[in-house]
Amino acid sequence: MRTLATVYVRFVEHRDDAAQRALAEFTLKALRHETDALFGKMPIELSVVVEAGSVITRGRVFTAAGVVVAFLSTYEGLRSGSAHLYEDVKSAAQVVSRQIREREKPVRAVVRTTTGVAGKLDSLFERVAHNDLSPEEATKKAMKLLDDGTIADTKSVAQALRGSFKETGTRSGDEALHTRHRLPTHVPAPLKPTLPHENPRRARSIRVISVVEDRFGKRKWWHS
Repeated sequence: MRTLATVYVRFVEHRDDAAQRALAEFTLKALRHETDALFGKMPIELSVVVEAGSVITRGRVFTAAGVVVAFLSTYEGLRSGSAHLYEDVKSAAQVVSRQIREREKPVRAVVRTTTGVAGKLDSLFERVAHNDLSPEEATKKAMKLLDDGTIADTKSVAQALRGSFKETGTRSGDEALHTRHRLPTHVPAPLKPTLPHENPRRARSIRVISVVEDRFGKRKWWHS
C-alpha cells in the first residue's frame, strides 16, 4: 500500500475515550467523503489514529500503486495526471484538516498535511523540468516509489514514465503536461493495510484509538 495523503492535527485540550472515538469517526467520514469525490469507485482505504493527552489526530489515505497508475491513465498525459493528482490530494487533505479544526474549535492546534506518493511523483517531474534530475534517474525513483507488487506490467509503466520524463525535460511546460503515454488501466485488488505508528514505544504509553476502513466501508477498531 502507498500513502496518498496524511492529515495531522494536534490539540492542546485533553479528550476522554468517547470524545476520541467521536473524533476518529468524524475524521474517517470526512476523509471518505473527500476521497469518494476525488477517486469515485477506486479502491481507497483509510486509517485514523487518535492519541490522548495533547490529542493528536492522524488521518491517512491508502491505495495500491496500481491504483495510482490506473488513475493517472485517465488524464491526457502523465505529467498532467501527476500535477492534477497532487493538487487534488493536497486540496482534499486541507479540506479535512479545516473541518476537524472547525469541529473541535481548539484554543491552539498544529495542522500539517502531506501528499505522499502524489507529491513525490509530481516533485520528480518538477526536478526533471528544472534539469535537477535526468529522465533515467527520475524513472528509477518513480518505479521504486510505485513498487508495492500491485503493478502487473512494470515494464510498460516504466517505459511510459521514461517517455513522459523525457518529454518534460525537452518540451515547454504546457506541451509536456499534455503529452500522452499509454499506461495499463487494470485496477488491482487492494492490499491489506497496516496500521502505522511512527513511534511504537510512545504509542504503547498513550491511550490510542485507531480505526481502518476498507473500500467497502468495513471498519476495524483498535484500543490500546
